[in-house]
Amino acid sequence: MDAGWHLNVDQSAPYYRADGYWNGAVWFPHQWMVWKALLDLGEGEKAYQIANTALNTWEKECEESYYTFEHFIISSQRGAGWHQFSGLSSPILNWFAAYYRIGKVTTGFEVWISEEQFTDEYSQYRAKIAFDDSSAPHERTMLVCMKPEKRYQVKFNGQVLKSSSYHPGLLEITLPSTNKPGTIAIVAL
Repeated sequence: MDAGWHLNVDQSAPYYRADGYWNGAVWFPHQWMVWKALLDLGEGEKAYQIANTALNTWEKECEESYYTFEHFIISSQRGAGWHQFSGLSSPILNWFAAYYRIGKVTTGFEVWISEEQFTDEYSQYRAKIAFDDSSAPHERTMLVCMKPEKRYQVKFNGQVLKSSSYHPGLLEITLPSTNKPGTIAIVAL
């Protein structure tokens, strides 16, 4: 199984079927929920694997069949179910925007942005953020798409944060292990 796919059903369960509708297929809305939770857990690389696998699989299927299937079968990585079901494509649009649309900011469920501002050329960003304090403080991941031609430094309340990228302009930011609100600032170097 590809590292980017996450099942809804344990493959060792007696009711699992490789070609199952709900008991073996991959549904993008479920993957989106897992992806958001991984951002909350600070597992940006695993979240990216899910989004990237889904985007590549969707693109390949649409190029080969020109269909927008309901779900996908893991073993074949091909679409299945109803073939004109674009209603479940919103995760694809969200993943694409999160990783490729300049000016897009994405977090999990536990990070709230109360105020934010990009400069006109998307080379600086500033936001006030808060965290869900119902769990112990822990790292979380935030995605910010900036102008691709530059390199960036990220700070939270003045402290330099770790960030990485899968392509120019995308910042995968590791937020500090805290539940205290603060200001995040991204500046071009």
